[in-house]
Amino acid sequence: MRIRPGQVAVVTGAANGIGRALVSRLVAAGVKVVMADVEEAPLRVAEIELQFFGGDVLAVPTDVTDLTEVERLRDRALEHYGRVDLIVNNAGVIGPKKPVWELEASEWKRTTSVNLDGVFYMLKVFVPELVTRGRGHVVNVASVLGTSTTPLMGDYAASKHAVVGLTETLRSELPAEIGVTLVLPGPVRTRLLDGENDLMGIAQSPSAVADQIVAAVDAGRMRLSPNSLLMAA
Repeated sequence: MRIRPGQVAVVTGAANGIGRALVSRLVAAGVKVVMADVEEAPLRVAEIELQFFGGDVLAVPTDVTDLTEVERLRDRALEHYGRVDLIVNNAGVIGPKKPVWELEASEWKRTTSVNLDGVFYMLKVFVPELVTRGRGHVVNVASVLGTSTTPLMGDYAASKHAVVGLTETLRSELPAEIGVTLVLPGPVRTRLLDGENDLMGIAQSPSAVADQIVAAVDAGRMRLSPNSLLMAA
């Protein structure tokens, strides 16, 4: 699928970071965007800013770990725009940095619920719309840690490895008319990098990653690894 004016995208984690930058990039291309995020206040601010500059956007506060809320997100998107062409699963969190055996069950559950369950719920709810229409594109934002490991981030790495496997499976199941892109970013200057001063110097901007995601969708690329070589270095 090539990005074209008039298409409709749904972006999770849209209030900040990569999600917010991607919404701006899509709006600039004439795409209508449903913005989803669990943080309502910054989501509403982003909606107002984008609408002020002529963007056609709709903010829908959504907790992606709740299937009912994801279903409501779909219903709002279809009621407002009548279609969905692009799904971007970008919402994600990083848990506390601890050895695996010191993680609390609640900490493990929060990380995996957002990073993995949230992606599954979005696919479960939105992919049938794409299949019915016979066209569209899915973008799943994982991490370079979805194909590697680092100490003290076992819950995050496990959740992102699972997203990689889920995305590869999805690609094998969907018809060729529906594209799938797996994004594996290295360091990006978002709130997830707070406190990581040693990575800030090599981190990409969210807007740079957003540009690469749009280009990857346009080109039908199945995998995109922004900044991953810098992470490996």
